[in-house]
Amino acid sequence: MKLFTPAISEKGKRKQLFAAYTFLFIVIALVVYMAFYLGGRSFIWSTGGNTDGIDQHVNAFTYYGRYLRHLFYTIFVDHSLNLKTFDLSIGYGQDIISTIHYYAVGDIFALVSGLVPTRYAEIAFNALVPVRLYCAGIAFIVYNLYHNRSKKGILLGTIVYCFSGFSIYCIKHPYFLNTLVYFPLYCLGVDRILDRKSPWFFCMVVALSLLSNFYFFYMLVIFTVLYAIVSILGHENLTVKYVFYSVAKCVWYALIGVGISCIIFLPVVYLFFSSARAAEKSFVPLVYTWNYYRDLFLSFGSSYLAPDWVRLSLSAIAIIVINVIVVSGKKYIREKVTLILMLLFLLFPFFGSFFNGLSYVANRWTFVCALAIGTMLAKIYPDLENLLEDKKRAIGVFVLSSCYVLFSFMFVFFTKDASKLWAIIITIVCMCSLLIVLYVKSIKKNMFPLMTLIVAANVALNGAFFYNKNFGGYSKEYLKYGHVEKDLILNENFKLLPHNQNYRFDYVNFTKKYNRTMNTNQSSIMTYLSLLPGDSYLFLESLGYTNNVTHRINFLEGRSAVANLFGVKYLIGKKNSVTIPPYGYERSDKLSSFRYDVYVNKYALPLGFTYSSVIKKSDYEKINVLTRSQALLQSALVDDKDAKIKSEHIDLPEQELPVKIENLTPDTLTYYDGTYISTGKSKIKLIFDAPEDNDIYFTVEDFSMKSFTKEDEGLPKVLGIEDKKISYREKRIKSSTLRLHGSNKAKRYISYRTKYNSRYIKRKFYTVGMSSFKTGKQSITLTLDKKGIYKLDQMKVYNVPHVHTKERLEALGKETLQNISIDNNIIKGDITVSDKKLLNMTVPYSSGWTIYVDGKKVPSYKTNGMFIGTYLEKGHHNIELRYTTPGFKLGCIISILSIILLIISLQIRRRYRHLITAQLFK
Repeated sequence: MKLFTPAISEKGKRKQLFAAYTFLFIVIALVVYMAFYLGGRSFIWSTGGNTDGIDQHVNAFTYYGRYLRHLFYTIFVDHSLNLKTFDLSIGYGQDIISTIHYYAVGDIFALVSGLVPTRYAEIAFNALVPVRLYCAGIAFIVYNLYHNRSKKGILLGTIVYCFSGFSIYCIKHPYFLNTLVYFPLYCLGVDRILDRKSPWFFCMVVALSLLSNFYFFYMLVIFTVLYAIVSILGHENLTVKYVFYSVAKCVWYALIGVGISCIIFLPVVYLFFSSARAAEKSFVPLVYTWNYYRDLFLSFGSSYLAPDWVRLSLSAIAIIVINVIVVSGKKYIREKVTLILMLLFLLFPFFGSFFNGLSYVANRWTFVCALAIGTMLAKIYPDLENLLEDKKRAIGVFVLSSCYVLFSFMFVFFTKDASKLWAIIITIVCMCSLLIVLYVKSIKKNMFPLMTLIVAANVALNGAFFYNKNFGGYSKEYLKYGHVEKDLILNENFKLLPHNQNYRFDYVNFTKKYNRTMNTNQSSIMTYLSLLPGDSYLFLESLGYTNNVTHRINFLEGRSAVANLFGVKYLIGKKNSVTIPPYGYERSDKLSSFRYDVYVNKYALPLGFTYSSVIKKSDYEKINVLTRSQALLQSALVDDKDAKIKSEHIDLPEQELPVKIENLTPDTLTYYDGTYISTGKSKIKLIFDAPEDNDIYFTVEDFSMKSFTKEDEGLPKVLGIEDKKISYREKRIKSSTLRLHGSNKAKRYISYRTKYNSRYIKRKFYTVGMSSFKTGKQSITLTLDKKGIYKLDQMKVYNVPHVHTKERLEALGKETLQNISIDNNIIKGDITVSDKKLLNMTVPYSSGWTIYVDGKKVPSYKTNGMFIGTYLEKGHHNIELRYTTPGFKLGCIISILSIILLIISLQIRRRYRHLITAQLFK
């Protein structure tokens, strides 16, 4: 059947367009994701140090499904509007709406999670990936149909748009794909306003996109503004009145859209500005490296990946489209401006940072490039069919396209990476095929089907080779099916422990298992969320923890004092993974299994316990970092102004242990001028005598690392080592890991990030808790994982004895909150205190909490850096904590008022639009 022939009606052509798109989408998607089907892999990304897919994305999706089903049950069965908005299973206890929003809450696609049982959550999560992409194509078609562009061009443009590098790569963050749906609709909404049509569509798109994800809303707003400016300046009825009216109308209805979304947006804003991530600073160079610009050039047409999140892969036809626009003289001025802006934004790191919220350089805005090129293809397709009618332009396009092929072909001979080589070969073959179709007159009758076949094959092969294990191999970064149920729902670790939130659990050694209690009604320490309250990171940093990611909290390194402050009752480790458990913990035969050991804290503190004294923040900051946690077992940390009972603490001095340093790898490691020169995997051993009562810490006063550069070329001669062992790199090194292994089987690490790293945090002093050792000769082995020059100044081993630990823990556990119940947003319990004391709840501090003592509202205070508490008078008390999402009530009011305002505005527009039009265009 022939497509889009003159004999077919406009309605018929549209039906053909959607049918042809659906068919091509299915075929291309089957080819692109073939490696997943054949390898039995899901779309859950989890590889190496990146556990986002299992720990965050599908975890939150599964949680959201359970949450929605509970909400439906509450409303339709219990006939109640008691909305649960806080959960101790998230992080250390976080707001549900603002935390899960980044992944699911507000996302219209994620609503599917509430319709399927938990055991099918993984299937639903994976099925939504092609659904999101398909909807992106529909949005692209709708936008271009509005402008009456060629149906043939629209079909080709849709293929390029749907299977661009951004869409193929971003399945690792599935909700990023929503942006591909919303941006064409933003542009359509602006065009409708400029054409004096009803603005309700634009308003609702703004509201839905902001409800879906606040992160990409920032980028969408910027590029929609740029789109509106270009559109207004290119409008045929350009007058001062028209410009003012159009801008005012766009802004007004955009603000109403933002207002409608405030029910979710305001709580998210509150959490964002209370997180440490909001204050992150990253290095932004003036220009990129040479390799970046080379890769950028190649990535336009191939599946070649450029650094810093440049994901183009727009296929070979994109190069031809750009060339046609470039040689078209005064024609396509709007498209030329767009190309210039795109190129400018891609050339300089500043824009990568700016579009990423002035954070680290990440060009996640390149979905705009896909829409721009796809739309240009839809618009200029008639010119492609008639390319040979203008010989000058035809020659120009051929020369420029040939130059791209030539430069790409040259690269084939210099690359040693087979995956990159095949990516370039595919582009070259498709480019040559397209040029033949465009320039050989004898096949002009079949130009459209041939071009469709070539473009479809091009994008399909780009994706297939990107994921194929023999080439790009990126499908290997995704988990096989079955991990949701295995790791999140029925994990053996969690089955060993009680399913309640009165106590937390932690791991004996570091393991990449974050947020694993979100779906098990338990509470753990290891947390990795896009938005995490900044208090937790800052408090742990004050205790000497070396975590370099502000929104990820690792395990507590076996520091028993800190574990008690966090209410950690259970420790989990692989069988025989420790020689001596941390102080106060004993192995439980009842809870342990064949594969795992579970240790129970006999001094475990419950959700609420009391202090008879406090320590002011100004005094706390004067205490040595290593002994601060011991001080907090005696007195609660409060701000100076909040000290309502006696303030005291005993500063216990740490014990520095004599250390003997041994170089275990003299062939690859040389000590020179205060630094260690490593030419391979190197190891250093620190030997010390562990006393009977010990809690060991490793510290380094000044730790830094750099790779070998040209300025170090004289080192081999000075050190007497072979020059061939050193690889001189001009590339900026971003990170290095210092691994620590104790003779007590403790495994720790320090992740060092240079200023060139997106997660850079300025720090030189590092502290690592190594837990307890057997008495006598012991050791800590350091492994340097990369070649380079390491500065490890004043490596020391300290012991912090448990002199008063037992008596302090027993004192804290003497008068605690009893009969604890946790129901939705309310925590209840009762307590009897013998004197005026501070009740400390191991619940993160938030302005959303209100504390009631014996039915009366009382002031709440931030305690121990991140938790919430209040003062109690002597006697028996009933305690109740009630939670309301900060900003939620105000957001509801604004959303309701905005909907009313939208209705009023639309009514006014309907009544007076003819008068306004007459005034604008008279």
